[in-house]
Amino acid sequence: MRVTESFAMLEEIIPSLGVFAPIVALLKEELYRSVYSRNLTSCDLEPFVERVPFFCAAGRVDEARQEEAEKANDSLAELQQRIRFRDHDLQILYKKNMALKQDISDYQLNKQNLLEKIRSLEDQCHKYELEKGEATYYYTAKEDSLKLFKTAYNDAPDSMLEEIEKSKMDLVVDSVGMVEYDIYQAERLQEQFAEILNYQMDDFELALSQLRKKKEILTGVAMNESEREASYSLELQFSEDGGDSFKSYKNFDYCGKCGDKTAVCPHKTGSMEPIAVKPHVTHIRIIRPGLKFRTKVKLDDSQKKVVSSFQQDDSEDIEEGEDEQLSISKTIKQCWAEYYDARQGYRPKYTRVFKIDRTLDYIQEIYEARIIYDEKIDEVANRDDTVQYMKFSQRYQIHEVALKGVHDFLTALSKFESENLDVAVFIRHLCSQEVVTWKYIYDVRKLLAKYNDGQTFTPSKYRQVLLVLYPCRPREVYDQMELEFTAYSKNKYTLEIFDEHILHLIDKNIEPNMRFFNLCLKKFDYQETGILQFEDFDEAMTNLMPNIQAKYKRLFYKLAEIGCTRDTVPISILSMICAYLMIHESSLHSWIPQTINAPEVISQISKMIDSPSEKSGSHGGGAGISRGNIERGGPSGASGAQPEERLTQKDVDIILKSDNIHVHGINLDPKAVDEEEARMKMATS
Repeated sequence: MRVTESFAMLEEIIPSLGVFAPIVALLKEELYRSVYSRNLTSCDLEPFVERVPFFCAAGRVDEARQEEAEKANDSLAELQQRIRFRDHDLQILYKKNMALKQDISDYQLNKQNLLEKIRSLEDQCHKYELEKGEATYYYTAKEDSLKLFKTAYNDAPDSMLEEIEKSKMDLVVDSVGMVEYDIYQAERLQEQFAEILNYQMDDFELALSQLRKKKEILTGVAMNESEREASYSLELQFSEDGGDSFKSYKNFDYCGKCGDKTAVCPHKTGSMEPIAVKPHVTHIRIIRPGLKFRTKVKLDDSQKKVVSSFQQDDSEDIEEGEDEQLSISKTIKQCWAEYYDARQGYRPKYTRVFKIDRTLDYIQEIYEARIIYDEKIDEVANRDDTVQYMKFSQRYQIHEVALKGVHDFLTALSKFESENLDVAVFIRHLCSQEVVTWKYIYDVRKLLAKYNDGQTFTPSKYRQVLLVLYPCRPREVYDQMELEFTAYSKNKYTLEIFDEHILHLIDKNIEPNMRFFNLCLKKFDYQETGILQFEDFDEAMTNLMPNIQAKYKRLFYKLAEIGCTRDTVPISILSMICAYLMIHESSLHSWIPQTINAPEVISQISKMIDSPSEKSGSHGGGAGISRGNIERGGPSGASGAQPEERLTQKDVDIILKSDNIHVHGINLDPKAVDEEEARMKMATS
């Protein structure tokens, strides 16, 4: 209490000390810190303050510090002991971990060994399955060959009973009975031999197919040098519309072996110069040029089948017989006439039945042989050669067996002619009516294969195909073609429907390229005979497409002469040759649309579109050119409408009611139709 009062008194007198006030205040603070201590001064109320000597206070402090140090040392020793125990436990766990890792490594090694054993066993199983399949095929073939003898053995008791019954009857031997019996036995032998021949030919075809598959497998394993080099060819393409369509970058050097302007290929040195990218280019991609594609589009079974027009062409039978009594066309009858008359063919006892897939395989093989034949026509071929007969002769080697194979093949063609347009086109080819139609279809499918990239076939892609297939046409022509395709496909854009549409146009003789070149070639038919000699044809091709090589013109004209008189080929056949040469030249130059020098015909087509006649509404006509206009060489004729003549209401009704205009596939504006009808009524009144 006295200490407190002393400090209070100092605080009272400090303000009155004047210059000594700071000194006294400093002394007061020192005394205060000396009197009051956080560690030594008690906070309890005591009656007095005990005066402790310095050495006693220092001893007490040392004792307190010593006690705290001992406690800290004890805690440290305890923690160190715990750390030693923890280190010991960690060493034990580390040893266990190492042992477990060793076990895992051994397990993985054993697992890898077991997997290798499994793979080896699977390879052995696959090998045994192949051997099993071959053995099954071998024993099945043996069993099928022995079934004939088994059947004969099972039928033996009945024949023996017949012989026994005959022996009981009175035997009358005369010359007529012996001849009848010999004829009966000969017919039975003929039937048996015919059945055996069919079985043997089927086995032979099966063996050929197996060999062909093995050859394809070996060919795929052992790639030739040209295919190996082609696998390293790359082409640069760029897009300007967000990746919807791509164009090839054509500023590279042309490679003759690759057949394209490739960015990278093993046949030339790569360029190190930088490529300038246009500002509006959005995408760039690298693709392989000239991919090999089997150009055969498999049509969907749900698509409608177009009936061939050949079924309606009736004529007198060439020869009375089993084959000629069928409801077949005139073209297939010509094939039968060549088989019986020119090739001295015969009618076998039994005919093999082919399915459509097998028939198309035969057609594909004959087309492949025809390609080789066309390449060597100037060297080894002559006008009397027929590819299908040469193909069957090389296949069977025996002349009579080859003729039977041709008979079976012609029977299948007669069956599927009205069901499949590919078969119908092939029959025309056999009759030498169509020299390059199948090649034209082949190149068209190659063009479609370019757009078979897994994406949807859009109308923009369809217009790109039109620009390549039908170049140098007015814009109105492309609009009408697109409208016709939309009506035909019911607004469904697919590659299969487009391929079917092309076949339909070719089958109906209304393919736009055929009709376009028909008009072009008629300009060079100065005598209006409907035929062109080679000189006139060469002149026409030189004017229309100067880039076509002379050897191609001579080659296809010579092929067209096989079914015609020498140096007199009809314009209808030559127009298809022109169409093929145009699309083939485009395929050789990365599908760049070709330039056709025919301004008069193009302007004539534009006039036909501006002033359509009553007959210009035929479906698929391509640019409003009717069949009658083509035969007359233009829109004007004896019964054709003049260009300046206005349409009447009757003309509009005829066009709208025509079967070739699919109104249900076109969205017509009712208001626009009513206004047009009122305008036409006012014009006629």
